[in-house]
Amino acid sequence: MTRAKPTSELILASEAGDPLLAWWRYGLGMSVAFTSDAKSRWAADWISWPNYGKFWAQIVRHAMRKGEAKGIVVHVDQKDRKALLTLDAIDASGKFLNLATTDVTVINDQFGKQTLAMGQTAPGRYQVEIPTPRAGSYQLEIAQKLNGRPIHQQSRGLAVGYTEELRLRATNEDLLRSVARVSGGTFGISAGDVYKADGRTARQATPLWPFLLVAAILLFVFDVALRRIDFSVVFGGKRISLVPVTNSS
Repeated sequence: MTRAKPTSELILASEAGDPLLAWWRYGLGMSVAFTSDAKSRWAADWISWPNYGKFWAQIVRHAMRKGEAKGIVVHVDQKDRKALLTLDAIDASGKFLNLATTDVTVINDQFGKQTLAMGQTAPGRYQVEIPTPRAGSYQLEIAQKLNGRPIHQQSRGLAVGYTEELRLRATNEDLLRSVARVSGGTFGISAGDVYKADGRTARQATPLWPFLLVAAILLFVFDVALRRIDFSVVFGGKRISLVPVTNSS
């Protein structure tokens, strides 16, 4: 069982007076309630109606957001982590709307807000550059006032994808030729010449500390062995003394 809200508008009802189709305005939005079925389980007679498809198209169109403002055109051009927002405005008589106070509130995907003022750059044209340092979705709330009176308000979405260096673009051959010329390289060589020796040599520094460290460790072990091992036992109880021999006659 359902009942219509007191502030709703009842469009269709059943024989018992239960609401079948009703819509309700709340703020700037609208909710539509259809309490039957959109398939053959409950709405077999509805499906056989010739205007069934047109009925749903009108319901969806009625619930969609209407044009928030007439006479203004908004364009967003995103490039290099910045977005250029352009607004062209005309009044009811078709003339350019000049000297209007235009602001845009930028809401990022982290719900951070930033309000920027749009400056007039041409008759009826207002522009501002919006920083978009992170990839994600941005919501743009544009408000325009003339002599302190609100005249236009629009919302726009902006999706920022991957960075520019990850985009698939044509090869910049001019830049590669410049790099090859500055670095002494060659541009456009064949695959067989990539590893071809040209007789040039290059110096390479070899660090000596690994070899010195190994030598120091070996000398340390040998020194400990001389101090700790009794070599008289090793050579059958005979002590060995290293005494220099001199020839005397």
